[in-house]
Amino acid sequence: MSDSSTIGIHRALIFIMVVTSAADGDMSDRELSAIGESIRLLPVFADFDTDKIAQIANECVDLLQEESGLDTVLGLAKAALNPWRFRETAYALACEIAAMDGPLT
Repeated sequence: MSDSSTIGIHRALIFIMVVTSAADGDMSDRELSAIGESIRLLPVFADFDTDKIAQIANECVDLLQEESGLDTVLGLAKAALNPWRFRETAYALACEIAAMDGPLT
C-alpha cells in the first residue's frame, strides 16, 4: 500500500472478504474461489486489475498477523467504504463468503 492510512474501495472490499474467510482459522478453497468469482463478476470491480487479487489478499493476511491487526484492517476498510452503499456491499460480500462453508452458527 502506498499510504498505510488509506486504501481504495476495491482493496477494502477484498480485505473484508479475506477477514471473513479467515475468521474461522481456515481459508478454504471454496471461500477463495468465491472471492475471485465475486471480483470477476461484480460491477463494483469492473475496472479492477484481477492480477492484483493475490497481492492484496496477502497484504491483508500480513496485516492480520500484526498486533491489533484485525482492528487495523477493519479500520482501514471502514474509512474506505464511504459512501454507505459500499458498506452494504461489503456486508453482502462478507455474508456470501461466510456461507461458503455451510450453515452459519
